[in-house]
Amino acid sequence: GTEAITGVTYIDSSRAGVPQVGIMENTGIANFNVFPNPATDKVFINYSLQSDAIIKISIGNILGKTMQVIADENQSAGQRTVILDVKELNLSAGIYFLSLESNGRREVKKILVSR
Repeated sequence: GTEAITGVTYIDSSRAGVPQVGIMENTGIANFNVFPNPATDKVFINYSLQSDAIIKISIGNILGKTMQVIADENQSAGQRTVILDVKELNLSAGIYFLSLESNGRREVKKILVSR
């Protein structure tokens, strides 16, 4: 079973048939996926918000420099899809890091742009 305890989800895996007990921290972001990877023209960013939150999505280069902030706004809970146009962002072939920040947490996905 699963029981919420002040922002942390407690998972009693013995009830699920697994002989371990664990704690998963609730970051407010779920199902963060980026595809296709490698990308040639468009990148789709999918994520779910478990509650209303301020979201910041940015793309950075291999040196860690933020190249573009895609979104920095308050969003309501639910499933989201953002479509990035690689050509409009002037991304040359290479490795980039897509960052999704919410509630003081950040998740990062590596994407490869090919031509």
